[in-house]
Amino acid sequence: MDFFKGTGALWILGLLILMIACQFIDNEPLVIETKVTQFNKVETSIFVVLMLLMAASVFGYVNFYLAGAIVALVVLIYRPRLFKGIDYHLLFTFIFFFFFFFFFFFLIVGNIANISVLTDFISNNLVGPQASFLGTVIMSQFISNIAAPILISPFTPHAVSFFLGADIGGIGTIVSSMATLIAYKVIRMNARVET
Repeated sequence: MDFFKGTGALWILGLLILMIACQFIDNEPLVIETKVTQFNKVETSIFVVLMLLMAASVFGYVNFYLAGAIVALVVLIYRPRLFKGIDYHLLFTFIFFFFFFFFFFFLIVGNIANISVLTDFISNNLVGPQASFLGTVIMSQFISNIAAPILISPFTPHAVSFFLGADIGGIGTIVSSMATLIAYKVIRMNARVET
């Protein structure tokens, strides 16, 4: 609950800014070509159950590997063509990104803890919540908003500052957030020439 108390103000502020920004969008009607598709209740129910199974695994109610195997098996049997639509380049980018950061940075953090000059510098400069926040935001621009809190967390106790710093730190350079990298790729693939 402390997480929601700490991030609630930022969420409300973000929502307010988004609502104000929407007022500046042109009021032109959207022209979208749609086609009628049949709604398959059985298929939809199966995929809703699979989604709930994966959500349960994220929250620790079901073993993640078991849930992943069940989902993959059901999709392979029921809709194997879905595997053809996967962006494997992006998937492997995610996998290598997380392997790199989680293994490499855990090793770095472990080694940094043994370098007293560096640990003293970080501990002395990231004492308060504001410094932890700014440190996370700035480091996120260079090493991503996932790795920055991992690197800083052993040296300061301000968890909410990490959450906020990582959230805001993800808005910046293309490196700062995986979501930004994905958005960039989608825009490059589907870019329209603006007139």
